[in-house]
Amino acid sequence: MKRSGFKKKPTKPMKRTPLRSKTPLRGSKLAPKKKKVSKPKKGQYVAPKWFKSIKPGSHGNTPHQKRLWRVVSETYREEDFEKWGKYCAICGVHFETWKDGQLGHWLAYSCCNSWFKYERMNLALICAGCNCGENAITQRKLGETLQHRYGEDVLLWIELTNQNIEYKGKKQELWMCVDLAARVAPHLVKE
Repeated sequence: MKRSGFKKKPTKPMKRTPLRSKTPLRGSKLAPKKKKVSKPKKGQYVAPKWFKSIKPGSHGNTPHQKRLWRVVSETYREEDFEKWGKYCAICGVHFETWKDGQLGHWLAYSCCNSWFKYERMNLALICAGCNCGENAITQRKLGETLQHRYGEDVLLWIELTNQNIEYKGKKQELWMCVDLAARVAPHLVKE
């Protein structure tokens, strides 16, 4: 038999790391470091406990934006389920509860400027399949549904308002998110 031209590389033995105890003594180098909890600076806004207790949702860059999305999503899905029927706004799939649906944007979340992501007239209760399938047919059907609900000019209004200077580059401060969450779902406010 012919030998192949490849040579086996010599293997080195593995380096052993020193054993560490599972419960290191206090003050030793191996003790886990405690996380420092930063206190708010004087005059800095602190979110109320009811807002902090909300489990973060899927959309947003910061924890308070994700909490706001959770409040907006749950509130508007429940409203649509009660007011407009127990069906997907696009394909007509029946929902057993409002939790079975998702809150979909006519103008995609990634295209919305700042606060327009939470605009009521841009949102509707739809099924997961329609929310993931971003194509012209689903967008057109959702647009027709929004026009039926809010009037013929709603789609033009969405396009123009999103491009408005008022929404572009506006920072979403914590207190603004708490305020919007309190307006959208006043039943959550516990002070």
